[in-house]
Amino acid sequence: MRNHRAPLLLIPNVVLYPGCTLPLYVVEPIYIKVIEDCVNNSQNIAISLASMNPHIGPTENFESNPNEMISPKRICTMGIPYILGTGPGHGIHVIIRGERRVLLTRLVQNLPYPIYELSELEETSGHGHLPQKALESLTAILHEWIDFNILDSKEKMTIKNQLHSVQNICSYICTFLIRDPELKQILLEMDDLLEKILILQVLVGENYTYIENALHKQSLFDFELLENTFPIAN
Repeated sequence: MRNHRAPLLLIPNVVLYPGCTLPLYVVEPIYIKVIEDCVNNSQNIAISLASMNPHIGPTENFESNPNEMISPKRICTMGIPYILGTGPGHGIHVIIRGERRVLLTRLVQNLPYPIYELSELEETSGHGHLPQKALESLTAILHEWIDFNILDSKEKMTIKNQLHSVQNICSYICTFLIRDPELKQILLEMDDLLEKILILQVLVGENYTYIENALHKQSLFDFELLENTFPIAN
């Protein structure tokens, strides 16, 4: 398991997956500095879903204590940032290409922006063969979504050309077809690719209606809560 050191960006309601591309318009000076430093130093950056800090009470003032009110998810994605150009208000257009899942292990710098030590996470295919029928069904649904929602033909072709592995197919299904950020995070944290495919099949279903199955989604949340409350030793 390889270790890295990289700056961290906390973004609300956004989960980046390996193999996927995240477009951003950055206006905050400190975030612009993070991106520019990474590009200039050919350094990766970690993108984490911002969550409410469980150690901060609900009466705290969010505006006056933004760094204390939010905290990163420990499992996130490290990627490569590219600056595409500038926009109005001195902002910059950026894309971040997700490279690999990582675990935040230690905060090594807090100012001017947080830098963490990270460990790469491996994804396994479990103890069984990948279900081809389920994978073919999910891939067909994904292509249908792309054809219906991505209007730019060049962008559409670029995305389809990236669907060359099971991991990338799952990543784009999670990105496009799953709406709930916390559910996206649960799927990102799964190490077992077989388990992820089976859960996506249940969430999306054969007759996809552009919203994940609410009953199965809640069941997954409940199981995740139970697993975190009563950890099972391997």
